[in-house]
Amino acid sequence: LRRSAELGSRDGSAVLGAGDSQEAARRPVIMERKGLRVGFLGFGRTLQAQKDPAAPGFVEWDEDLAVHAIRQLWDSVDVVVVSIHIGFMWIDYPKPAFKQAADRLLAEGAHVVLMHHAHVLQGYAAEDGRLAVYNLGNFIADIYEGETGVTPVPARQLESAIFLIDLARRGVAEMGVV
Repeated sequence: LRRSAELGSRDGSAVLGAGDSQEAARRPVIMERKGLRVGFLGFGRTLQAQKDPAAPGFVEWDEDLAVHAIRQLWDSVDVVVVSIHIGFMWIDYPKPAFKQAADRLLAEGAHVVLMHHAHVLQGYAAEDGRLAVYNLGNFIADIYEGETGVTPVPARQLESAIFLIDLARRGVAEMGVV
């Protein structure tokens, strides 16, 4: 995807959900390809709200804030993707409240909700051009290294997936999982 000029960089990468102020962190990333405009919103759940809105930081997860951001973005893009760093590590199912939040974001206008942090797959739901991935899996953390010391579902901790998502103006046109 080609990024909008206001977010230009030499390598085409963009920062999502973080910035040199809360205003910058909350700014969506908008990319365009073949006339399709995709807006991305990013959030992270750490339970440590940003105290100084002028300081560098990230957007702490807030469901109502996410709904508001989706509604604001809706008129300027064709597709809305929400990325949320959330979930309980090593548990192979989503916390019901997180699943409900993802489902609400879809109902409020997001086309894709991608959750990541648990380091295990936690399922997905696809319907009517919308997709929620409740946790993406684990391509980065080695369960046998580090200080986690928790292996409640070790076989699941070694699984991950790549979600291939084709987007169209109506949302998710096609999806595959590898």
